[in-house]
Amino acid sequence: MKRYRPRIDTMPLILLLLATFIVDVAAIGVISPVLGQERPWFPLLWFLIATGVPVVLTFTIVPVRYRLDHHQLEVRSGLSIRWRIRVSEIHRIVPVVSLRPAPALSVQRLRIDYLDGTKVRSLQIAPHEPHQMLRELVAIDGQLHLEEEGALVRHGGRVLLFDTLAS
Repeated sequence: MKRYRPRIDTMPLILLLLATFIVDVAAIGVISPVLGQERPWFPLLWFLIATGVPVVLTFTIVPVRYRLDHHQLEVRSGLSIRWRIRVSEIHRIVPVVSLRPAPALSVQRLRIDYLDGTKVRSLQIAPHEPHQMLRELVAIDGQLHLEEEGALVRHGGRVLLFDTLAS
């Protein structure tokens, strides 16, 4: 089983935490003067809740781990979220630049289009060494071929229809 570290850009992480912090501070600023008159301990309680929410949200996205074996790619995000994608169900993998919520801590990502039962799904990941992961996927499944632009496409098997503009 091969493990891949995630690529981490500080900008998406800072934007997420900053947005959460701004919303929390605004909520405290509105609620504290009103509720602090009746219960002096209430603003402190709100402050603890407001600072705890970003910490809990961070644990839902960090740490991110990618594991690849001969049968599946496993993506884990946070403490409890997990995707298992069988290598034989991968249709294509294309490089994308996105800030869309995904188990990726970077804007430079790989979008995996795959079949999950009868549904066509897409997942974005950001391994630290994307070209090595793509080469290993080609070695595992002979129907996957590496294209010149850095994409990985399945030749043979079922034809799946994807929205090529979505990223």
